[in-house]
Amino acid sequence: MSSKVLLYLEHDGRKLQGEMTRLVSKGNEVAEALGGFTIGALVGDIGEELLAEARRLKCKEIAIVSDPSLREYQPELFRPALESILDEASPHLVLFRHSYVSAELAPALAYRCKAPIVSNCLEVEVKDSRIEVIRPYLRELCWGRVSLQGEPPYFITLQRFAAHKDAAANDEPPRVKEFRFRPPSKVRIRSEGITRRAESEDISKAEKIVAVGRGIGERTNLKIVEEFAEALGATVACSRPIADLGWLPVERQVGISGKTVCPKVYIACGISGESQHVAGMKDSSLIIAINSDPRARIFRVAHYGVVADLVSFLPVLTAAARRAPQPGKGTESKKG
Repeated sequence: MSSKVLLYLEHDGRKLQGEMTRLVSKGNEVAEALGGFTIGALVGDIGEELLAEARRLKCKEIAIVSDPSLREYQPELFRPALESILDEASPHLVLFRHSYVSAELAPALAYRCKAPIVSNCLEVEVKDSRIEVIRPYLRELCWGRVSLQGEPPYFITLQRFAAHKDAAANDEPPRVKEFRFRPPSKVRIRSEGITRRAESEDISKAEKIVAVGRGIGERTNLKIVEEFAEALGATVACSRPIADLGWLPVERQVGISGKTVCPKVYIACGISGESQHVAGMKDSSLIIAINSDPRARIFRVAHYGVVADLVSFLPVLTAAARRAPQPGKGTESKKG
């Protein structure tokens, strides 16, 4: 029986998503317990820069399906592209990051393979050569352990990688296997052109994040949050309602349907703390919550909490941050 672990590598067309190194780290841990190895699956219009980044991952193989028609994500095209890799690799386990993309691709592939799938998992383990997962239930009020039954391959989507650091650099570059893309004959996709939003920073790699939620009230109040983040040297992120309103780009969204982050400092401003958002940030080293509602769920995961009105409180913090000495810029002592 195959003991290979296939990892779906998400990217934005130019670089890998920040969580992919942690996905590889977890995949290697599971593969080692199974006595196998990992294969990274890369689908899209793959350029040299993206391929070079993938080759630095600690996988034994990188399987690629590259075609200009795959430049933008389309589930009707990405699914058959991944099927060609699955048919060749015959993996024991297929791991995805829990995201909008995996919510479409993983169930479709599992159905095609007539295989078990468990989504939104917190952990995956190998017990006596059997795969078990831990996932939340009842809006994360409790966790349950699930033992996968039936014949492999098994499909799992992981919402976090709390206990797993980024994988170390590869001692030996992985083998690269290219697969020819054969688009489905019955699928016709017409595109009028897509404008790609340019983002200067990947929030999943930020060390300091100031995240804003619907509690900010009006869009004009975002300026208060942005000024605070600038004073701290932090990156601005948001919860899903802010992205849905179009106040900030979706690339700035934290949560299950956005990005998973693990900064040194995470300051949640006006965020209620629903489980979908908390899943994407609860492993931050230091969590500070600011909310006018003392019963907000975000205080359950925060290390420090402030009950205050954002519009009046944040400018005070901003002024204090600007007065504070910056690291490496302290005053020099004078000798007399």
